[in-house]
Amino acid sequence: MTQINKSEEKIPSETIVPSQSNSDGALQMLEGGGLGPVDPAKSKRLLRKVDLYIMPLICVVYLLQYIDKISISYASVMGLRKDTYLTKDDFNWVASIFFFGQLAFEFPTIRLIQLFPLAKYVSINVIIWGTVLACLAACKNFAGLMVCRALLGVAEAAIVPAWVVFTSQWYKKEDQAFRVGIWFSMCGFAQMFGGFVAYGIATHVGEDPNALLKGWQVIFLFLGLLTVLVGIAFFFILPDSPLSAGFLSPEEKALHAEHLRTNGQGIGSKIFKKEQFYEALTDPNTWLYAFWVFAANIPNSIATSFGNILVTGMGYTATESLLLVTPLGAYEVVVLIGLTWLARRTD
Repeated sequence: MTQINKSEEKIPSETIVPSQSNSDGALQMLEGGGLGPVDPAKSKRLLRKVDLYIMPLICVVYLLQYIDKISISYASVMGLRKDTYLTKDDFNWVASIFFFGQLAFEFPTIRLIQLFPLAKYVSINVIIWGTVLACLAACKNFAGLMVCRALLGVAEAAIVPAWVVFTSQWYKKEDQAFRVGIWFSMCGFAQMFGGFVAYGIATHVGEDPNALLKGWQVIFLFLGLLTVLVGIAFFFILPDSPLSAGFLSPEEKALHAEHLRTNGQGIGSKIFKKEQFYEALTDPNTWLYAFWVFAANIPNSIATSFGNILVTGMGYTATESLLLVTPLGAYEVVVLIGLTWLARRTD
């Protein structure tokens, strides 16, 4: 992101207008200088306002992306494999193809995030993956499941990079870790919520021989349509950047830009800068972080796709397995929020 000259002194509030070019909007706002001394009380009020307006939908969408991804595990013990005539190897491919689709589209979607309005681009992806998830209910064979799961991975590829950008746009560095912990903890909430929802569907629909739809079809339809509705809300509610935020006054936008000054960054530029790309590639921290993510996601991907099958393999029933995976989610919530809160307090 564009670096901001820290020696500047004033920001006239009347210059607060969204950028009309490819340059960084926050940099344009700060061209007149800084605000001078900032009132801590005003900063706290601004932080609370951003939390109340931005974090709820951010958290809900992150919860949905995780529960939509692991819904294949619930479906696997609710009759999906039998009804679609999947062999063991077939299901392994259906579970894995999601990650191939996500990996293939990760770099293109990062560039698209830079080019298009952030919230609008994300909301379109949310609506697409919700639609694809609902379409899984109509799949009758291996081929249909493979296509839908691959497209699901493509659409969900935008979420993690977009959430990193959202966090850096809206929060100072010292406030970011705890917010990341909050929205990342939605993975744990998703495991709990998803397990209880799947259990309810399995016991009330899956065991009814006269039901119009199978239990696994109901869970795909329910989660898919819920995701579409949330994606539509995201499109209309979330601003693309602090510059276009209708819930902030001009003075609050100026104060927010001053916060970004302390980060040493702007809101973003649409220009791809090769020198920054090469700098990131030659930074050892980039590769250490990549290795950590790679190592962490090996067991995570197994748990998200095969968790319920593994539990049933221990002798528990299919419906019992839907409940037995929920405690892991509670543990994840406590650890993520607790450790990031502790990091903030001890920084």
